[in-house]
Amino acid sequence: MNIKFTTPDLNRVRFGSFESDIMEHPTAHIFVGSKTIGDNITDDFPQNESNKPNS
Repeated sequence: MNIKFTTPDLNRVRFGSFESDIMEHPTAHIFVGSKTIGDNITDDFPQNESNKPNS
């Protein structure tokens, strides 16, 4: 567990700490408006400019 000095009430757990498979799967891409030029998204998941779904 990692606690930042600036946010002591927020606990962060690194994914590498888990010993079992992660059962969650991606459902969309967020912040695609700020991706790099060479970062190509090649799947069919919805792409959102921010963290809010497109309407």
